[in-house]
Amino acid sequence: MKYIAWFVIIGSMIIMQSHSIPFWEKVTSSTWNGWLSSIMVESVALLFWYQGYKILAPLATSVVVGTIIFQISAPNIDLIMAISENKKIDNQMQTVVSVLDNIKGKAYPITIQKTLKTLEALSEKSNKKEVKSTTEIQVLIIIVEGIMIFLLLFAQIKMVVLLAKKESVTSVTDTSVTTTRYEHTTTSINDLASEVLRECYEFGEVNKLHSERAIRLKLDLNPPDFERLKKVIKDGVGMSENKMLEIREKIKNYKD
Repeated sequence: MKYIAWFVIIGSMIIMQSHSIPFWEKVTSSTWNGWLSSIMVESVALLFWYQGYKILAPLATSVVVGTIIFQISAPNIDLIMAISENKKIDNQMQTVVSVLDNIKGKAYPITIQKTLKTLEALSEKSNKKEVKSTTEIQVLIIIVEGIMIFLLLFAQIKMVVLLAKKESVTSVTDTSVTTTRYEHTTTSINDLASEVLRECYEFGEVNKLHSERAIRLKLDLNPPDFERLKKVIKDGVGMSENKMLEIREKIKNYKD
């Protein structure tokens, strides 16, 4: 699932960058700045979603969406306006043709000539604005591309949030396991310290040593060793496990 999530995130990012980069190149008037700005804006938006910023994340995402929708819509909107203007020119030409038909044989040649020039000018203007698509198709293209971008963005955000939740769960689990191990280790050290201290006292009874000082001197222990053992029993710290095993070894191998 993790690999699928990364595939969706990277794939959708590449597709959206193909629309976003041209916009930022125009804004910054630089290819490198355009690429950097586009990638950084989307990366920051994804980072905000990953970190769970409920206000900044939607704001950053709205910037990404705005640039992409503008880049997708602008060429099509220009084309729609050109189509609309062509329709107006066609209507004007039809009016001029109608007028020309009405004045034939009734008007002076100069009037007919002016009307023909008007018709010719409108025809040239129409040729300059020649388009092959219809308004309905361009609107449909904008709608389809917009829906595609929103679906990609939704999937991208969903995968980022999913990865964030998965990492959070993993972190909590690791912390729990570490805590459990620490508690187990602490308990083991406490038990070991208790056993070593008990063995020291048993050693003293066997050898008729009636004080900790006498036991310590007999086993050649350091002055604070008994206090350290007691601290380990109480707090779980104060002496290393190796040191306690060393004391146990001295008791086991003691020869009078």
